[in-house]
Amino acid sequence: MAVDMMYGNHEKYPWRVVLHLEPTSFATVAARDFWYARYRQFIEFKWQRVLDDIQSECSEGSGETGNCKDAVTKAQRARDQELHRLEQRRRRAALNPTYSSQTTSLPNL
Repeated sequence: MAVDMMYGNHEKYPWRVVLHLEPTSFATVAARDFWYARYRQFIEFKWQRVLDDIQSECSEGSGETGNCKDAVTKAQRARDQELHRLEQRRRRAALNPTYSSQTTSLPNL
C-alpha cells in the first residue's frame, strides 16, 4: 500500500480528458458568440457537477454544514470567476473580415 501511495496509484483520475482549443479569430460575430456560448455551457456543466459532488458529500447528518457551505461558496465563486474570464475573452476575440472585403479590384490593362 505504501508503494501505491508513493506513486499516486491510489488517486482518482478522469476517465477522459477534454481539451478545448480556442480559435484565434472568428469569421463573424455570430460564429464567435456561438463558440463562446458552447464553451460557457461546458463550464456551467462542469461546475454543476462539482457543486453536486459537494452537496452529496455534505448530507444533513454529516455534521459539517459549516464546511460544506464554505466549499459551496468557494466553488460558486470559482465558477463565477471562470465565467467572467470567459466573457472577457469573448469580448476581446478577434474578428477576421471576410475575404471578399479584403480584395481590391485590379486595374484594367
